[in-house]
Amino acid sequence: MIHLRVVAPERCAHQALDLLEASPAVVNIVHLHGAARKPDGDVILCDVAREDASVILGDLRELGLHHDGSIAIEMIDTALSDAASRA
Repeated sequence: MIHLRVVAPERCAHQALDLLEASPAVVNIVHLHGAARKPDGDVILCDVAREDASVILGDLRELGLHHDGSIAIEMIDTALSDAASRA
């Protein structure tokens, strides 16, 4: 699994959430509305199956949020979750 921390500007935060929620490869989605400062925006945390991470990252980049927001990627060594196993 890969953990993503996304800082999404208000203009595309809901599109990013919709994209993540629609993917069966994404689990443990957390949305913190207005929590980010510098840059301002929503913080979205989630875990993504490694096999589909490049697709999810590409979809997020298509939204352009990395221009005025950010996407941070961390490798997860161990995840104890039935949902993560299914993803």
